[in-house]
Amino acid sequence: GKALYQRPISPGLIRQIIREELGAAATESIKFETNPTKQPAASNMHQHANKGQKPGMMSLEDKEKRGQLSKNQASWMNLQEIAQAEVVQANRMAKQTELEHEPNTLEESVLVSCSLVFGGFSRRSPIRQQCFDIKKNLWWQSFFLCVTVSNSLYIAMAPEFGTRSVEDVKNNPSIAEWYFDLICAIIMGFEVLVGTIAYGFIMSESTYLRNSGFHKLDFICLLTTIFEYVSKSLNVPDFTLRPFRMLRIFKPICKIKSFHGVKSIIVTISEGAPQLGIIFLFMMLTIAAWTILGMAIYSKSFRKRCVVVDTPVPVCASDFATGNFGTTCNFMHDINSTVIQAGGTIGISQSYPFEEWCDIVGFEAKYDYVAGEYLAPDASDLKRTDLFNEFKMSSKLFEAGQYDKTGYASYDSIFAYPQDHYGRWHTCQRDLFLKLNYTATTMCEEVGNPSGGYAHFDNFWGSVCSIS
Repeated sequence: GKALYQRPISPGLIRQIIREELGAAATESIKFETNPTKQPAASNMHQHANKGQKPGMMSLEDKEKRGQLSKNQASWMNLQEIAQAEVVQANRMAKQTELEHEPNTLEESVLVSCSLVFGGFSRRSPIRQQCFDIKKNLWWQSFFLCVTVSNSLYIAMAPEFGTRSVEDVKNNPSIAEWYFDLICAIIMGFEVLVGTIAYGFIMSESTYLRNSGFHKLDFICLLTTIFEYVSKSLNVPDFTLRPFRMLRIFKPICKIKSFHGVKSIIVTISEGAPQLGIIFLFMMLTIAAWTILGMAIYSKSFRKRCVVVDTPVPVCASDFATGNFGTTCNFMHDINSTVIQAGGTIGISQSYPFEEWCDIVGFEAKYDYVAGEYLAPDASDLKRTDLFNEFKMSSKLFEAGQYDKTGYASYDSIFAYPQDHYGRWHTCQRDLFLKLNYTATTMCEEVGNPSGGYAHFDNFWGSVCSIS
């Protein structure tokens, strides 16, 4: 056939030749950028000469290729940096997951431990060597774990021992229980002392308080135990910190493979402690705000309950506790006889919780318009005198008829209250008092705060317990 230059050259053939030349130049450029030690088959000067371009100049397609290559290189470098950061983070998390990184030998620990005590204990000290052997001995560690578990079980189950009440167990423990708890506390102190002598206290990363999170927990539990025994010796009432010692149960739990995830939870909590502290502080500020509001509204209101007044009851009334009538009842003569039942017991309401909270809105007293003050009752009536002084301080003294019924339903529904024989207007049986011509058989008295005296808004800590 004819040579190529002898054939007629069409515009389509020219475009095909240009595309092939540009593609070859881009391929050689990419190979050179990715592998600089390997030279391209033809120099850039020769390629551009074939294209009729000046040496050192790049075509638009070459520039686009080089720009795309730079983006790919940057992306590859970012991926590599991310991978390295992930490896570093994984190693860091692996170290953090290991809650215990105690020294395996004395050479890995500090040169001198407890330097402030008798000059410290060097690595050659026989006392320190013995303490280190105890920390690394499997039998000793098993013994410490058994004591921890048994002490935690005792603390959890102590109120259930025997038939005694919780208060009796707390205030009057038996000799065996007291000695058992004391021995467990002494063993815990011995464990902390051995670890401190073996590793040192806190000055280095390998010391007792810094090489394990459980060592920190043991030390805090030891301090709370000492504080508790000191409080008992000073006869501080209703004070105990025993539940804090139950936190040591996490140490044997983490030794079990089935609970290996507990380590990750503890590490997560410890790592997020600053953030959790901020959340806890915000929560406490919120509780404090509601506590102050509750003290302003409900102070001394939870201690009042409706109690029955001295009430006449039939002699032949049935005792609902036993289902029997009175032993002295005679249905022939005593059928209409009554006796006075002493008041003071809490009145039974119609539904749960079978007792009714109440409030006293005022106290009746005579007003002396000449002196411009209320007159105190007869000094011989001690009950009325105490009530007069109490309500005088709270500005709840009123003249007779202040809260009596007027016959106007709309007015009485707001301002009318029943009155007891001491002269106090109260809220007990107010619905019956307003709807019927009814004399209240209950009155409002202070009988103590509910829930053993802990649920109230009389002071700050009681308010916090009630809201929490």
